Amino acid sequence: MKKILFVFAAVSALCACAKDIQPAAFEERPVTLNLNVAPAGTKAYVTENADLALDKVQVMVFNNRGDLEATTDYVSSNSQLSLNVIPGTKTLWAVGNLPAKCTAVDLEELLMNEYSLTNNTTTKLIMSDCQELTITQSGTIQFGLKRLACKIVLEKIVRDFEEAAYEEIPLNVKKVYLSNVSNLSNLVAAAGVPSSFCVQMGVIGNLNAAGKALLVDENLNTTLMDGDYDATVHTFYAYPNGVTDDEFGGSSFEARRTRLIVECEYNGKTCYYPITLPGIKDGNRGVLERNKVYRITELTLKRPGSPYPDVPGEEVSSVQSCSFTIQVENWSTGHTYTETFS
Repeated sequence: MKKILFVFAAVSALCACAKDIQPAAFEERPVTLNLNVAPAGTKAYVTENADLALDKVQVMVFNNRGDLEATTDYVSSNSQLSLNVIPGTKTLWAVGNLPAKCTAVDLEELLMNEYSLTNNTTTKLIMSDCQELTITQSGTIQFGLKRLACKIVLEKIVRDFEEAAYEEIPLNVKKVYLSNVSNLSNLVAAAGVPSSFCVQMGVIGNLNAAGKALLVDENLNTTLMDGDYDATVHTFYAYPNGVTDDEFGGSSFEARRTRLIVECEYNGKTCYYPITLPGIKDGNRGVLERNKVYRITELTLKRPGSPYPDVPGEEVSSVQSCSFTIQVENWSTGHTYTETFS
């Protein structure tokens, strides 16, 4: 009887041990993801492909709770990338050209990170792509990185004033630049109302060199007589701007649409041509969106510009101010003669 009890106790102990290790026996095995990361191929207008450049990349995988499960290092875009992950529903983020490696521990922190516009350069624009997938087996995942910024291109300026009396006064193009530009963006780069703006209402005096490289083309000194044109291409980069209720001028700044401003000298005065972006298409102006190119193929100037960089409605005077000095001279000698009236 004691022998039977001992055997029963031993079997019970073995069953208890088996029950303890059972979850480990059913754990999912990791699968390997090979990752291809490259800028998205588009028909966008690109000058010499400079803004397609991709320097370094990083890929992060977040589980269904939003926690970081795996990440690559921040490595050269030529690197072979792969990660081992547990099968399941995942959110994958690929990023490129960040100022430094991303160290977010979860999705919430990742999307709270904001990048200044000046973290971009004209040859190294911050990019990102997100995919939500259910991973069941090893395989290859392709990312198409999209820029956080959009591109604004002005290709041609034409002078064609409607008032013939103004045609003899030269118009000197001095600068072209963007105003009311969103200063910050996260990796989603949604076209909402920006929380911070740079170059407010056309004032560029406090803009640093990195900002000017993206937003300003200056020292142009191009003289246009009536009927002339200038085909110099001006290219700028801005973050998305979703403002629809626009503001103009004013003594204080409120959120407003981004504008392209052509600054000129006319009749001895500085004048401005503020062009609200984007242009109206199919009756709708829309908003500035990430990774899109907005081309102004021809800007025709029909009148003198405004005295204010953020107010398009007014115009500087074409009348030349002159001062006059008038005095009465003494009588001049005519001639001497005799006359007979009969």
